[in-house]
Amino acid sequence: GLRPGFVTQPMPRFSGEAVTPSTVDVFINDQLRRSLGVPAGPFTLNELPVVTGAGQARLVIRDALGREQRVDAAFYSTGRLLRQGLSQYAMSAGTLRKALVTGDPEYGNSYLSALWRQGMSDTLTLEARAELEAGVTRVAGAAATFALPAGEAEISGAVNENAGRIHWLGGAGYRYVSPRRSATLRWDQSDDGFRLAGVLDPALATQRQVTVTAGQQLRAGVSINSGWIDQRAANGQAQRSANLSLIWNLPRGTAVLLTAARTSFAERTSDSLRLTLSLPLDKNQFASVSSEGGSLRQN
Repeated sequence: GLRPGFVTQPMPRFSGEAVTPSTVDVFINDQLRRSLGVPAGPFTLNELPVVTGAGQARLVIRDALGREQRVDAAFYSTGRLLRQGLSQYAMSAGTLRKALVTGDPEYGNSYLSALWRQGMSDTLTLEARAELEAGVTRVAGAAATFALPAGEAEISGAVNENAGRIHWLGGAGYRYVSPRRSATLRWDQSDDGFRLAGVLDPALATQRQVTVTAGQQLRAGVSINSGWIDQRAANGQAQRSANLSLIWNLPRGTAVLLTAARTSFAERTSDSLRLTLSLPLDKNQFASVSSEGGSLRQN
């Protein structure tokens, strides 16, 4: 927090070879990011500014006589990983505030949590977490985040003891981001009786949730995004939602957003359609106008 320029995520490394002392221009997604000199022989470049997600790097090696050679390399960079040897930790303690209270704040059980993350390598980060709510639950969990050739993945698990029995929570996810497209997939599931700290009503706790999102740039300034969530609570109630949006960026910062969504909960299904126009007025001011319609029906 005291060093804004400190980079915690692993950075891609690019290698090449110069026959004579040369200048190397580094292009990231066709944008010049850095120029530097290298001695004759093999060289490796790291700590270069790159974007998060998938990208394409190009090294243009130019010697004193003006001769050029090019090296192209694809990379994937993610902020969810820690650099090898880097640790991250956090601890918190206090009392849990009761939700939806009026008047003076009301507090309940004591709470304690601890988190430790360790960069095992530039492609693997391990995590351990513990939570305690006095008299209610004790939770121990672990997760692993690792880089793939295209994207990143995470697996996680946790156990807790409730009424003398051991209960479990498991999850897995995948994420891919690039300048033109993105996709995420996440699944989480727990058995009956698993309880995280701070849950006021165990019957309403999420027992299963599946999330899928996707985005695609159709052309410059126009992109489409979609999402789908399937959620089931411990009491058996299911909620599903799907949405599709089209974003059109016009000149001078004007943007048009068209969103269609459907949500179903219990025996009810609602549909909505919303059109929004956003106009910049000043550096820190903007105006927007929108129109929305929809329907609600009982199944």
